[in-house]
Amino acid sequence: MNNKNNTEKSVYLKIIEFGLRYPKGFNYNQFLSDKSLLLGDWEKKIFSKYLDNAFSNSYGTSISGQSANAETIFFLVKRGDNYLSDNCGYIINLEATFSYIDYQELKFARQNAMEARSLSEKAIKISLAALIVSAFVPILIAGYMTQTVEINDNQFSVIKSISTNTKPK
Repeated sequence: MNNKNNTEKSVYLKIIEFGLRYPKGFNYNQFLSDKSLLLGDWEKKIFSKYLDNAFSNSYGTSISGQSANAETIFFLVKRGDNYLSDNCGYIINLEATFSYIDYQELKFARQNAMEARSLSEKAIKISLAALIVSAFVPILIAGYMTQTVEINDNQFSVIKSISTNTKPK
């Protein structure tokens, strides 16, 4: 349970979710003004570093024609002249988008597995109860449904005559 909470609070998931809300792009100030992210200062620094890396890679690629060495795992630069300026736009790259989709599928599969386990445990308990009931109910019914049968002499002679094909006395 604790691992789930840590994963849900992951800065990387928050960043990807934020970026996916802006399919046409976002800028740094939109990120800073978003109150739903609830990021700490160190998380904002991580975000800023990734934006800077994405901008550096984009700038280096446009100048030299070769990709830069800075790591950008989330963002592609859509436009801009400085990574923190309002005219610099970013979009979430396809790799991060597909990783997020994979994460959502995994989360859904885990929920389904937990639900399936719960249902199977309930089914086992119901089966066990049915087994116990089917084993003991006939014994209990037989114990309560017994009755005493008495045959008098007349009845006995009729039964005896029928079995031996003789006339009763």
